[in-house]
Amino acid sequence: MGDDKQGSVDHKARIDFPVFEPIVPAYATNIVIQHYGKEFIVTYYAVLPPAVLTEPDQSPEVTKARLREIDSVPARCVARIVLSDERMVDFLRLMVQNLKDVGIEIDLKAMGPADGD
Repeated sequence: MGDDKQGSVDHKARIDFPVFEPIVPAYATNIVIQHYGKEFIVTYYAVLPPAVLTEPDQSPEVTKARLREIDSVPARCVARIVLSDERMVDFLRLMVQNLKDVGIEIDLKAMGPADGD
């Protein structure tokens, strides 16, 4: 007979990672990371420059003046992911390795605090 306890079977099955067609890739210009207990909430935002329409005969100074009048632009949330602290460590390890693979070396101690810290 097998073991009665759930999850105690010493067997590892391969995980197939399908890419679902309805998920549309989105470009993120800003990232917000929050943590609560042992969970990290990573929210990705896209901020697009505002469309400032001018007449063909208007000078570039008119466009610049209109841009200076804009106080804020909306950020659109394009994804939100929740990771356990263990998975966040795995994610960081994988990200650093992938950066190395494309020739980008990271020295976290030399970087200092992130924006917003």
